[in-house]
Amino acid sequence: MPQRIVRKVNGRALAGALVGAVLVLLAAIGYAYNNSQERIDKTGTALEALCLQREDLDARIAQTRKLLAMHPHQRLIFALPRQLLVDSLRQSEKTRQNLEILDC
Repeated sequence: MPQRIVRKVNGRALAGALVGAVLVLLAAIGYAYNNSQERIDKTGTALEALCLQREDLDARIAQTRKLLAMHPHQRLIFALPRQLLVDSLRQSEKTRQNLEILDC
């Protein structure tokens, strides 16, 4: 008779351990899902920010080209050396080219 009691206790302990393990597993899955959703949200926000940066660069590039075309022979444009504006334009164009891969 004592063996039946031990078997019942061991069976209940095993069942309790299995239920506990399942609960821990479900909690881990829930945490991982929530964490991945936060990453997806952050990724979407980062993409939006980079797309806005690309749009800003497009406008800045167009404005700088227009300004340089309006003053083709001046060494200073609004007290800025022409070469500084040209260098800035080239850098903006490189950055814009790097952002071309984005699916905006």
